[in-house]
Amino acid sequence: MYGGDYMQEISMKPTARIYNFSELQKKKRQRELREKRPFFITGVVLIISLLCISFFLYFGDSVVEAQEPTTDIQYKVVEIKAGDSLWSIAKENMSDELNHSGFTDIYQYIHEIKKCNNMKSNQINAGCYLMVPYYK
Repeated sequence: MYGGDYMQEISMKPTARIYNFSELQKKKRQRELREKRPFFITGVVLIISLLCISFFLYFGDSVVEAQEPTTDIQYKVVEIKAGDSLWSIAKENMSDELNHSGFTDIYQYIHEIKKCNNMKSNQINAGCYLMVPYYK
C-alpha cells in the first residue's frame, strides 16, 4: 500500500510547465534586435561619414578661397598739409595711377585709411603723416 500511494502522488503533480507566451515573444524580439544591432550601427556610421564628406566637398572650396590673399597691400606715407582733409587725401590717392585700390566708393577708402591709422574721428592736423593703403 505504501508503494501505491507514493506512485499516485507522483502522477498527480503537474508535469507540463505553463509558459507565458508574451515573455517568449519579448525574448524573441530582444534576440532579433541584438542580431540586427551591428548592421544598424554600421548604417549610422556610414550615413554620418557620407554627410561629413559631402559637407567638406561642398564648403571646402569656399574656405580655401577665403584664406587666399587676392592682392598684396602696400602703404605709402603722406604728409598732411594745411587745408587737407581725409576726403581730399583719399580722392587724390584713389585717382593715382599707382593705386589699384579696388575701391569704387570714396567712403570705403576713407574708412580704410582711418582703420590703417587707428583713427576714430575725421580730424587731421597739418604737419602730421598718414599711412595710405594701396594694393599692388
